[in-house]
Amino acid sequence: LPFYEESLDILRMVLPAAHPEIALAMGNLAEVYRTAGENEKALVLFEASLAMQRRRAAEARGEGGGRWGGVDPMGMACTLNNSALLYRAMENYPHVEKQMEEAIEWLKHAVPAGHYYVTSMEQSLAAARREGEEKKAGTYDSTKYGMVGLFEKARREKGLS
Repeated sequence: LPFYEESLDILRMVLPAAHPEIALAMGNLAEVYRTAGENEKALVLFEASLAMQRRRAAEARGEGGGRWGGVDPMGMACTLNNSALLYRAMENYPHVEKQMEEAIEWLKHAVPAGHYYVTSMEQSLAAARREGEEKKAGTYDSTKYGMVGLFEKARREKGLS
């Protein structure tokens, strides 16, 4: 964590404010916070990183300066996916869907049609939708959702959630 924070500080000192490396570093730091359970810190950084990247890509398209303006489609998809994982942990399923749908669109620009990454992300989106619907209906069974479900089950058995 301290190295990611220091890296971001250094990048902010030496690069222009909207540089793609700053957005990437923010996304990486957000992921560290997410995995550490610091959801609010992660959310702020994910949102800032994604806003910066979306703005840069939109400006590049509007000015005819390239499709992505230095934004890496695979990196953007990764940041969106990690953000979706955060929203899933927060049980904010509308945001999970939004982030994953956008991640799929970015992935389609990074890998060939029918690539495993796209298929896998589409399957994850379908599972997240089912999970959200089941939680809303009160029929949710965490064991149906792979590793996430197994972790939830273990936490319950240990009295952690």
